[in-house]
Amino acid sequence: MAIGRTEDEDVYTSIVEFCGVENIKEKFPAYKQGNDLENLLGKFERLFFWEYIETSRDWNLEFSY
Repeated sequence: MAIGRTEDEDVYTSIVEFCGVENIKEKFPAYKQGNDLENLLGKFERLFFWEYIETSRDWNLEFSY
């Protein structure tokens, strides 16, 4: 696990790396131009992280994000 990252953040990163950003863009051509995919992935990562905080009740993480 990378320093300063939660296990769930590393899981998220592993999923995206496994699928591959280029593979996602190839499968969904609407994301080939611009930063739409990166923006969507950023939103998903934040949602994923906040859900982790909510379910784990690790409030220390909330203040460090």
